[in-house]
Amino acid sequence: MTDNPDRIIQRLDQVDSPTQGAARQDNSGVDELETLTRFLERTQALSRSEAIDKAAQLYIAGKIKSEAESSRVPTPMPKEWDIAFKEHKKIAGNIVKLSKDNFVVWLMKFRNLIDTVPRAQDHLEGIEHDLDFPGRPMRTAHYDIDLDIELARVLLQTLDEDVSLILLPHHTLGEKRASILFHILRKALLRDDPASCDRVRDTIQAIRQNDQDVTTLAKVFRYWFTYSALLDNPISEADKCRYLLGSLHSRYDGFTQGAAFHRSTTEGSAAGFEYFVSQLLLAQDKKEGGVTNDQAFAVALQASGSTSSAPLGQALATSANNSRRGRNTSLGPRFTPSRGRGVSQAGRGGNRPVNSCRRCHQMGHFAGDCQLSWDDAMSARRQKPVATSGTVALAAQEQQALYTAQRQR
Repeated sequence: MTDNPDRIIQRLDQVDSPTQGAARQDNSGVDELETLTRFLERTQALSRSEAIDKAAQLYIAGKIKSEAESSRVPTPMPKEWDIAFKEHKKIAGNIVKLSKDNFVVWLMKFRNLIDTVPRAQDHLEGIEHDLDFPGRPMRTAHYDIDLDIELARVLLQTLDEDVSLILLPHHTLGEKRASILFHILRKALLRDDPASCDRVRDTIQAIRQNDQDVTTLAKVFRYWFTYSALLDNPISEADKCRYLLGSLHSRYDGFTQGAAFHRSTTEGSAAGFEYFVSQLLLAQDKKEGGVTNDQAFAVALQASGSTSSAPLGQALATSANNSRRGRNTSLGPRFTPSRGRGVSQAGRGGNRPVNSCRRCHQMGHFAGDCQLSWDDAMSARRQKPVATSGTVALAAQEQQALYTAQRQR
C-alpha cells in the first residue's frame, strides 16, 4: 500500500463529515498517524507501507470508539414530580372543566389536583416564572421550565373547547409553559377593574350564615377569598377570621365571644381562618349532640395541629359560664350542653315512680336486685310503654317473691 498518512487522514475526514462537501485537514491526526507509523516501523520491524496500514487501522478503531463514547447521553435523573404527574394526567380529565363562567371554581379544583406536587401552584400562578413573564423581567430562583411545561400538559386537559380556542393562537406559536398560559386565561376570563374588586370585597363583607351549616359557609368564603386574590387584592388572614366570625348566626354567639378572647391572647393571635373553621365544625357537632366538651377540644387540637386550641376551649367555657349568669333573652331559648334543646326527660327516669327500679320501672325492688338485663328491660318498655295497674301489681309480686327467695338462701 502506497498511501501516505496525509492522504489517509483526508479520506477519514471525508467519511466522518460527508455533509460538509470537502475534507477537513486534521493536522493533529496527521501528526498522531505519523508518530504511530514510525513507532511500528521501529518496534515491529515493519516496512513503511505495512506500518502505515496498521497505523491507519489503529487510528480508525480509536476514532470510532471516541465518537461512540462522546455521543452517549447520560440517563437523566427523574424529577421529584414525575410520579405525581403520571397520576394527574390520568385524572385531570375528570375534574371540573374550565368554561368562560366558572374560573374560580375550576381553579380551586385544579389547585387540589396539583397540591401534592412541590412548587406546582407557584409555577401555575407565576410566583415562580421565567425571564419573559409579563411585568416581571427577572427569572425567579426556583423556576423549573421542565415543571412549567409538564404542568401545562395537565392544564390543557381540563379546558372546555371554547376556552381552548383562547389559547390556540399562543400554543400554535410554540408557547408551552403553564405560567404563561394561565396568565392569558386569567386576563381573558376575569375582570380585574377597580369596580370588580370593590364588588368582590363588598360581597365578602355581606356574607351571613343564616341557615347554612359550617361546611357550606366555609366553602362560600373560600370561593370569594380565591376570587379576590386573583384580582390582585388578597384578603389578609386576620380579615378572613373577622369576616368569618362576623357572619355567624346568633346561635354561635358564645363561640364568637370565646374566639374574640382567644384572638386577643399571644397564643391565639396567629390562629387563621382554617383553624376557626375546624373549631366551628366541632361546635356544630356539639350542638347536634355528637361530641362532649373534652372530645371536641381534643379533636380540635389534633385537627388544627396547633397548641393554641386549648386557650380557645377555655375561652369558650368562660363565655358559656358568663352567658348563664346574664343572658340576652332576645337570643331565644338557651342551649345547655348537658340536656340539649327539646330532649325528653324519659331517658333520665322522669316518667317512673320515685321508689321503683331504674331498670324496669317496676315497684318492689331496685336496679341492683332486678332480674332483667338492661336490654331486656328497655325492650319490654318499648313493647309495653304503658302498663295497667294489674300488670304492675303482678310484676311487683313476682319480683318481690324472687327477691325474698334469694335473701332466704
